[in-house]
Amino acid sequence: MARELRSRTAPSLALIGDRLTISVDLAVPPGSPDVSLVATVVDRDGRESPVSFGELTSGQQTVAAETRACLRGCRVSALGLVRISGSLGMLVGSATFTSFTVDGEPMARPFRPADWRPSRINEDLPLSTSTSKVRRVPGGLVMAFNTTPSVSPAISRADVPAEVPIVVTSSTSLPDVGRDQLVLTRGLDGFLMPSRVVATAAVLPRLGGAGVLTDLEIAYRAGPDAVPGVVFQVWASDEAPSGAVLKKRLRIAGMPVVGVDTVERRADELSRTGPALALALLVGVALTALAIAVLALLRRKRVVLGVR
Repeated sequence: MARELRSRTAPSLALIGDRLTISVDLAVPPGSPDVSLVATVVDRDGRESPVSFGELTSGQQTVAAETRACLRGCRVSALGLVRISGSLGMLVGSATFTSFTVDGEPMARPFRPADWRPSRINEDLPLSTSTSKVRRVPGGLVMAFNTTPSVSPAISRADVPAEVPIVVTSSTSLPDVGRDQLVLTRGLDGFLMPSRVVATAAVLPRLGGAGVLTDLEIAYRAGPDAVPGVVFQVWASDEAPSGAVLKKRLRIAGMPVVGVDTVERRADELSRTGPALALALLVGVALTALAIAVLALLRRKRVVLGVR
């Protein structure tokens, strides 16, 4: 099930540093609008920041940018072409990306075509039109585009899939998107997001017969600004370290433990809830009814014997 929840998800393009370079080959007709290359990065706290590599010229080039957003670590979520202020018109052509360096160190295979997808005009709308097409070339990828004056071509890293994989119970009802068997679910930020059902289950942990299960990391990437009241849980198996060691590791990872629950404690709680008490009462009533029936039968036998 875990593999299914990440089956269409690329690894993040994660980096630590402040000086970035990208090699790109821009092919556009003469007279096209002037554009700059802009990356969107997401820091460890989930904050998005634009990083401009400056204006591009036609042909092969390596452009550089400096940013403080990645000093503690970040991931690249998108790359796009943005028109220079005052430059208008359609954008037709392609941009071929081949290399990415951080503080002079090349990143390993940063532009595998399978790890990127075309960005949508509105990423929050699953039916929104794509702004580009992605295809493979030796050593990199091509972003091909043909956009109207109001649209900027871009590609998005596929570590946030266009449709979030989910597991649902058979009794869970979700609104349909109306395309490709997609459904809508609520993200951590409270907004609806397009999702794809990759598996079903009779019940889900802590949720029972109705609910949705997805990968937490992917859900966090899709909506990093969690609404107040969201409770995060870490489920530990019997093979996990001791409670003290596990708490320490979680605290180091930035996840202070605010409460602990166990299977035994949960079972004890459930044994005192309404359904369990009702079942106990039902058993008691059944035993009482059985006793009454036995007494009635014995009384009837005594009556019959007396008559004879």
